[in-house]
Amino acid sequence: MEFSNQEPIDLKDGKKRIQIKDCHAFGPQFKNLTENSIHELVDPPEDYKQGDRGFWVQGVGEPVLVLHSELTEL
Repeated sequence: MEFSNQEPIDLKDGKKRIQIKDCHAFGPQFKNLTENSIHELVDPPEDYKQGDRGFWVQGVGEPVLVLHSELTEL
């Protein structure tokens, strides 16, 4: 299944969220990105855009990019 055109989930509170499918990133900042965990989108770092390669969520201590292939719709 291809997720490159996937839109983030917009729940009733208006916040955009994604669900982690299978995150292959490593490092302490990715420790909270576990299978099936749900995360609100955060503003990307300066000079980056939301949605180009994936979506930015809050990792441990800093924003991290979750690639389209690593997330799924709820």
